[in-house]
Amino acid sequence: MWTKAGCTILPDIEMAKEFAKKAKEDLRSSKVLLDNGLYADSVYHSQQAAEKIAKSILLLNDVFVAEHLVSSRFVDAVVSKSPEDWSERLLEIAKDLIELEREWLRSRYPMRRFGKIVTPSSLYDARKAEELHGKARRIFETLLAYAEEICGIKLLNG
Repeated sequence: MWTKAGCTILPDIEMAKEFAKKAKEDLRSSKVLLDNGLYADSVYHSQQAAEKIAKSILLLNDVFVAEHLVSSRFVDAVVSKSPEDWSERLLEIAKDLIELEREWLRSRYPMRRFGKIVTPSSLYDARKAEELHGKARRIFETLLAYAEEICGIKLLNG
């Protein structure tokens, strides 16, 4: 595989752009849900936005990930191979991805804990949902900038 500063030369740009568009939609959905007090659903869409923009960058590195947990692949394929001036920012992104991945199931499904049913809506308040939305937004914006600066690819138009 030919590479250029942490990106493959012939990545699936079309698919990467589609993942980025969907990530933007999920981020927008997260904000609408947050503003309407649907915190668990907002958290779920925050996680989805982060996952999809990370998958977009992975595609630019010739890595397709079908599952929802992408942080380890992101570290292996992107963080470890990126220019030094990006390493600290990308490590922070990886930490935020891990935190959002922890919320993937919790924000969607009722679960039993110590014999009691715990619903997603009981796990989140406005502060926590806002915090996670902010992390997803940072991931999104940072990875868009990475794609443009390091890979030379603008993932979104306008």
